[in-house]
Amino acid sequence: MNKNGLPQGVWKYYNENGSLREIRRFKNGCKEGRWLSGDLSKIAYLGDICIDMSKPKSQETIEKLEKRLQIKKSFFEKGELVSENYFDLK
Repeated sequence: MNKNGLPQGVWKYYNENGSLREIRRFKNGCKEGRWLSGDLSKIAYLGDICIDMSKPKSQETIEKLEKRLQIKKSFFEKGELVSENYFDLK
């Protein structure tokens, strides 16, 4: 939370079994950046912490990994939905 009580930063949500099910990012209470939902228990390596976004092809690496999972990826700017993609194991 920021000083005004609004959501700020990365928020993670877990199911009753303790598995990660959602990752959200907020900036001054507004939805911001990449949001992921679904069975995220297998994607600890997809976070911005582990992948250096300044390196060439880092976004391409993330997208290849995401396509191997059953997840929904949403992208927000200033609280507005910009894009949404669904990925499924096949």
